[in-house]
Amino acid sequence: MRIDKDAFVFFIPVMIVSAVLCFFYIPVAIVGLVLAGYILFFFREPHRVPPTGEKVILSAADGKVVGIDQVIENDFFEEKVTRISIFLSIFDVHINYSPIAGKVLKTQYTKGKFHAANANKSALLNENNIIGVCNEAGGRIMVKQIAGLIARRIVCRCAPGDKMFAGQQIGLIRFGSRVEVYVPLSTKISVKVGDRVKGRLTVLGELK
Repeated sequence: MRIDKDAFVFFIPVMIVSAVLCFFYIPVAIVGLVLAGYILFFFREPHRVPPTGEKVILSAADGKVVGIDQVIENDFFEEKVTRISIFLSIFDVHINYSPIAGKVLKTQYTKGKFHAANANKSALLNENNIIGVCNEAGGRIMVKQIAGLIARRIVCRCAPGDKMFAGQQIGLIRFGSRVEVYVPLSTKISVKVGDRVKGRLTVLGELK
């Protein structure tokens, strides 16, 4: 278990304020300490050993599968693909991972609104970032990080040209969000709507 470095942007100021409040109003200081503890909890990154296999597609995030459908994807695939939508609550791990090993071909950030991440319209209207990866066999996947009602900060930690291993961290979304994984129509899907998944650990499917 490690704590992501982004946690300290929030943790340190909260701890400083809480320390000062200890001299004036202890109940409020205690609330601050609880908040500081939650910040560390939110930015946690558990140690996980990903399953192996060249065709395996790992979950890009922790959360609940809220949708599996077929859509026309125009930003990376430029064709009809399968989309797996995962909703992350404020209690889930918010680190995002590369579902496959390969080379990052594209990243693209788009400003947007901040609708609730469990609503379908969030995929179209909210702030988002896409990451397109291609493996050595030519298999492609795309991860879409989507900000939610509370989450208003997408962090992307990869760039075009980067080589990724399956399960490598690619970024995070702060405080509640949605992640979508786009895969070819030929992909054998291993999850269903309602399933709980874990990033870097749960197998979403296999590339053909």
